[in-house]
Amino acid sequence: TLYGPWNGGETPPQIPAYNPGQEIVFAENSLKAPLESYRMSFRIPELRGQDRVFLSQLAHVFVESRFNLAWRNMYNRKKLASSVSAWGYDYNLGLLPISIHPNPGVSRDTLIDALIESVADIEKLSDEELKAFATEWYVNFKEGLQSSYGMVGSMRLIWEHYGSLDLLKQVVAGPLAFDRDAMVKLAKRWFTRENLVVVTTPGKGR
Repeated sequence: TLYGPWNGGETPPQIPAYNPGQEIVFAENSLKAPLESYRMSFRIPELRGQDRVFLSQLAHVFVESRFNLAWRNMYNRKKLASSVSAWGYDYNLGLLPISIHPNPGVSRDTLIDALIESVADIEKLSDEELKAFATEWYVNFKEGLQSSYGMVGSMRLIWEHYGSLDLLKQVVAGPLAFDRDAMVKLAKRWFTRENLVVVTTPGKGR
């Protein structure tokens, strides 16, 4: 018939939460795409409260901003990828997913090396750069509150992630300063090679 019968696919394996000493996890998508791509995700606990605020700032600096640090290193500096961006971060409490489209001939391991190398750039950010990132984060946040739909969505995510609406009140009052030391501390703890989950989506030519 037109609408069936439908059969469920295979049950995907559960990705284990990160524990110290655990190795990197590799997987491959069973579906192919026009071009090869990767989803590289850092496993992160379901942080709440102020730690979640710092993580949100860190995610913006490292991969969400239009001029994020991973993009600067892998696209602008090393010419390894055509795009490096966040992918569904707000809806993955236990992961920080990063979408990477490599340039031809660039290996998975080379991309992983460059991604981990980018983490060191967090500590090198100047005060002016941090202020620019904070302003961008603030403007993006405020733009999302301009409609009733955006306001409701933001309230839902903030309540889910932080357990209160205090962050919304803070952001409405004005830009939040980005805390470099707090971001560096989180990055050193969670943004490590062995904490990665790497999913390869092969290109159709492969």
